[in-house]
Parts: sequence; structure tokens; C-alpha cells
Amino acid sequence: MSGSALILGSTGRFGRAAGWKVTEWRRLDPGAAAMPSVIRGDLTNRDALHRAAEVDVIVNALNPAYTDWEVDLSWMNAAVIDAAKAMGATVLIPGNVYNYGQNLPPRLSAATPHIGDHKKARQRIEMEAAYRSNGVKTIILRGGDFIDTAPGDNWFEGQMMAKVAKGKVVYLGPTNLKHTWAFLPNMARAAEMLAARRGTLPEFADIGFPGYALTGDE
Repeated sequence: MSGSALILGSTGRFGRAAGWKVTEWRRLDPGAAAMPSVIRGDLTNRDALHRAAEVDVIVNALNPAYTDWEVDLSWMNAAVIDAAKAMGATVLIPGNVYNYGQNLPPRLSAATPHIGDHKKARQRIEMEAAYRSNGVKTIILRGGDFIDTAPGDNWFEGQMMAKVAKGKVVYLGPTNLKHTWAFLPNMARAAEMLAARRGTLPEFADIGFPGYALTGDE
């Protein structure tokens, strides 16, 4: 099964899937401090996304600044849910591991409980619950922090490896503890494969992307 996809946040880290007819809905410039009012107005207009494209899959890769999550996550996802219901589209969300709380077990799986023991965890749990409770066919592809093939503003390229050309690597935390990483091109390919199989998946599918678990020393 193939089809068409609308990618929200197409200028971000989560790349477009190959072999699909893709419509981009560009997010704010990475350097901007806040969501431009025109984009915010479009997303909160209940008919705007429906007018933008009739699509089979909406990839919700919108990710406001951490400091804006409390304000922006709710209205952004309400707009996506409305659009998906109007189109009968499946929503695919690049998920993260915040949901598991502060004290992650050595191995994560679909059976690992979501523990809202810090603010970001609670916000992501509430966000995903909104899709489940509204009956929108949803795929969460959950992975660790991104490692990409080009410089970016995430931990790996933006901070850890920013000065590697000068022989300096910065590790953010104890170097003997494991951290989860997802190689972005592989995760995007997995997203494409799941979207193509959306008809065989449950209404709310929470799927872990294996990626890599590495210590700072490794």
C-alpha cells in the first residue's frame, strides 16, 4: 500500500519518505523564536489542513522549542487530529523516550510502562493520549536522539561533535551510562515501511525503533 503524505515540519530532522507523493507544510525557520502567526493561524483553522491536501498519511514532525511545549503541543495536535479525522488519514508521529520517565530500565520495549514523573514525560503522554482517545489511526515510531548524516542542532552534531575537527568531543553526562540513539535515515525508512503497511496495523500502534544503545565511552 502506498499513497500520499503531508509532512508537517518538513524542514526539520525527520526526512521525507521515498516513493510517496509528498506535500510539505513547512515549519518555522530553525532560528525563529516562535511559531509564525500565519502558520499558527492555518493550523488552528479547522479547515485549513483539509484544504491543503487530501492525503492518506499525515507525518506530524512538528516540534516546537522545549520551552513552548506547554503552550503549543495542545493546539498543534488538536489541529492535526481534526485534519486527520476530516481526511480519514493515518497520523505518523516520530516519538521519543521521554514517556518512560527519568529512571529508564536497561531495555525498553512496547511493554515498558509510561511514567509521567517529569514535565516533558507528562506532556508527551498527554499528547499521545489525545490521538488514542479521539479514534485517529495513529502510528508512533519511538526512537532515541537522532544521529544524522549532516550537521544539525541536536545533541550529537550540534554539541557533542561540534568541535570534533579540532580533536574535541563533548559528552553530556556520565560516560559509563548508555544512551539511546536513532540513525535518522534508517528511522525515516522504517516510518515509510510502517506507513505503507498502515492497513495491517492496530488503530493505535506504538512501535519502538531499535537504533543504538551506547555509552559515552563506546
